Amino acid sequence: MAEQQPGRAAMRGWVRALFVASLTLNLAVAGVVIGGLVAHEQHPPRPPVGDIGLGPFTEAFSSEDRGALRRAAKAEGLNFKAMRDEAQADLAALTRALEAEPWDEAAVQAALGAHRERTLERIEIGERLMVDRLRAMSPQERHAFAKRLGTVFARFERKPPEK
Repeated sequence: MAEQQPGRAAMRGWVRALFVASLTLNLAVAGVVIGGLVAHEQHPPRPPVGDIGLGPFTEAFSSEDRGALRRAAKAEGLNFKAMRDEAQADLAALTRALEAEPWDEAAVQAALGAHRERTLERIEIGERLMVDRLRAMSPQERHAFAKRLGTVFARFERKPPEK
């Protein structure tokens, strides 16, 4: 009868533990990938910030319409990178004001006011471009847009409130 060496038994236990750990990690990665694919299908990603972002309206426009809106904005000289940079600067100013000691309410109000003004300006531009695009659509295209918009809003209503 062959004797078992003590080192071999320990080695088999170590290999088995490594195998179990590897299998667990692979299953976790597969779960994340599959979960991401399922979530992507149910909730497609939002358009990039700083682009023609019209909230839920953006999602209801076709990709061709979004492209036309983007081209119209660029034709007017809108610079999306500059808009993103300005929004980041507003956030940085607000963060600095919130972290300041002693509390400087005027700085917080100024940062929020600057952000509000930029946001309102972007909303006005977006609304004007959207109306121009809707005006250029055929009645059938507008009806299809209205149907997609209803679907988008229905999905927003089904989302549970954030905690």
